[in-house]
Amino acid sequence: MEEANKYYNKVNEYYTQDSRNFESRYWDNMTLQQIRESFRKESEKYVKGNVLEIGFGPGLDVIYFAKNNPGVMVHGIDISEGMHSWSSKEIKKATLSNAIVKIGSVEDIETLFPNTKFDFIYVYFGALNTVENINTIPSFLENVLNKDGAMVLTFVNKWYIMGILKPLAKLKFKTAFKRLQSTWGGYSPVKFLASKCYS
Repeated sequence: MEEANKYYNKVNEYYTQDSRNFESRYWDNMTLQQIRESFRKESEKYVKGNVLEIGFGPGLDVIYFAKNNPGVMVHGIDISEGMHSWSSKEIKKATLSNAIVKIGSVEDIETLFPNTKFDFIYVYFGALNTVENINTIPSFLENVLNKDGAMVLTFVNKWYIMGILKPLAKLKFKTAFKRLQSTWGGYSPVKFLASKCYS
């Protein structure tokens, strides 16, 4: 468990630094916006009762689902103190009483939200790529999911073609193939975060 804590401290530090300009970068990226819309469209049919987002980042989706579904309670967990701070302010600004975000990892869900079962759990943009051990995650999620609940889980894909072709066109060979290595360094071109890409 100590190794997991060390790793999660690094993830927290990485995304807390990233939280300072994460949202502004997002609004400059039309591709990410289109991907998010497709994730939301897929998710809409499952949103009811208690909802959980893992890796809420700047809180865009927690706020979106809470605003559009006032009868639903939207919960969120994220390992980053910076993302939590940002999201909490945005939730308060939007005066949402049906959204709550907490700092933690997947392994902490039952502790953070005791006696809570979720009707829908979602992960957008690969928060599960930065868990200590992906093989343990299904049991954590099954324990907190209602019997008739649903999940939409996305991962950073090893074989993301644009992630390979775009850098190749710019002759950035190292960047083009970094997802294919056993340890991926994350999205940042200047910071390294040990994480895994799946296929």
